[in-house]
Amino acid sequence: MVIRPDVVGVGEAMVLLQPAQGADLATAERMDVHVGGAELNVCAAVARLGGTAWFASRVGADPFGERVLNAARALGVGTSLVGRDSARPTGVFFKEVRPDGARRVHYYRSGSAASGMDEGDAPAILATRPRAIVVSGITIALGEGPERLVRALADGAREAGALLVLDPNLRPSLGRQDRVLATVRELLPLTDLLVLGQDEAEPLFGTTDPAAVFAAASTAWAAAGRNLDGSTEGPDFAGNAVSGGETARGVVGDFAQEIGRGDDRAAGGDVARGAGESARGAEPEAFAGVAQEAGPEGREGLLGSWAPVGRGIEVVLKAGAEGVYCLGADGAPVHLPSAARVVRDPVGAGDALLGGYLAARLAGAGPERAAWVGSELAGRIVEVYGDVEGLPSPAEAAALLRR
Repeated sequence: MVIRPDVVGVGEAMVLLQPAQGADLATAERMDVHVGGAELNVCAAVARLGGTAWFASRVGADPFGERVLNAARALGVGTSLVGRDSARPTGVFFKEVRPDGARRVHYYRSGSAASGMDEGDAPAILATRPRAIVVSGITIALGEGPERLVRALADGAREAGALLVLDPNLRPSLGRQDRVLATVRELLPLTDLLVLGQDEAEPLFGTTDPAAVFAAASTAWAAAGRNLDGSTEGPDFAGNAVSGGETARGVVGDFAQEIGRGDDRAAGGDVARGAGESARGAEPEAFAGVAQEAGPEGREGLLGSWAPVGRGIEVVLKAGAEGVYCLGADGAPVHLPSAARVVRDPVGAGDALLGGYLAARLAGAGPERAAWVGSELAGRIVEVYGDVEGLPSPAEAAALLRR
């Protein structure tokens, strides 16, 4: 049986070296070593919630590349779509957190293996027929080749039966931001889920007001003339009828029953109930055992039904310490407060929110419930140093889905 991945994240992962909080890179004698990268972080969150997540990238044929691969596998993320490049190195970056909480990041990724990705990498990714493909502005910023790859994936996602998930992830320090903004705008008509920060909404849409951001995204989506009824075109939201004999089977059991209980609001938001909000399969606790026996790419993933809410593009607006806005049952943005209790390192929080939201939606949750799950993951991430070290255990993650 061919396993259809729930999510494929496409981008760059690098080795991160970071001294203790308050220490200066110029004088630190010891540093902790981590692996980080936006799309890998998203995949890690999806995998922790029981989904099948694969990472697509390139790394150098060097020890740092091996470290990236080992870290991804340890997180339950598949790596068969990661190529090894003997002519280019794996990217590295350094981060320091100052005593006042300010952070400085120094990237050494110019000419990295991942910057050599191009549209020639798209066919292998699309051939896996993932339920969702995650791309970001960071990959676009890596160079012309990665930009062409993102465009090729956006053009081919619908035919491959995949949702296109786009995170602008604007990083001025990477350069090419004019190209990133232009490309993101051009991709909006092809995007199914847009997850962005309020600080990114201003350059993208000229506003940070949630209602205006949601409206601007919908206008950009509809301008391309795509069907608006969600019934005649597009990916198989249920993940059931897939060409070529592939099936997506799930490990998130009883989720539809759990989210239908009357304490939904107390747990973090209403659930948009109705057709398509169901999930089947074994209990979530089975995830750990399956991952150990079959590996990240041999286990079955989430089985639910992503029921499009309203029409057109779905938007999640990250508001930092203020929380997140998602689509309410009445079509207007709904605000959920941040779940963070203490903030030590905010890096990776947005990726965890995206991964949690996406995994919950693929499992059958409505937008509000999915935003709550994502917020809970983000709140845990910021409590510790490192991009993914704060993720809950598989058992805790399963409990979040059932709560």
